[in-house]
Amino acid sequence: PYKILIVDDEEPARQLLEKYVEKIDDIEVVGVLSHPLEAKKVMNESEVDVLLSDIHMEDLTGIELVKMLKKPPVVIFTTAYSEYALESYELDVADYLVKPISFDRFLKSMNKLLKHLHFFFVHKCLVTGLPAWTSCKGPHSKYGQHTSRKQKKTQSLFSSLSRKCL
Repeated sequence: PYKILIVDDEEPARQLLEKYVEKIDDIEVVGVLSHPLEAKKVMNESEVDVLLSDIHMEDLTGIELVKMLKKPPVVIFTTAYSEYALESYELDVADYLVKPISFDRFLKSMNKLLKHLHFFFVHKCLVTGLPAWTSCKGPHSKYGQHTSRKQKKTQSLFSSLSRKCL
């Protein structure tokens, strides 16, 4: 599963996001923190694929946190303030969720995120010259293990593409 870190200075927001994430397959919560500097330390010391971060926090904003990271993970901002949307997209964030966040809106964001992460991983496999789709398995990947008809078609397509590209 992809590893997600939640950072928000408000306890109810952290609890809600954690509850939402636990309902999503292929995503695992690796930390729930109240302070952005703690989050920076965690991201420097361990692998985090996705950062769910509030913007307005004590001492450091979520935007400042992302700017401080050498290799930021995929970022989704969660905030009560819509006026930071433009600035956040300049940081190439995956999504911007305005509080209060409904589960439906959160689920749409996670589906978009998973498509992005799956595409990035497959693209990386094809570009780096790994042999075929079925061998494109990363440390956080369940590729090649899916059983749905749609997923099998996707595997077949990318296997075919990788053979043609390599």
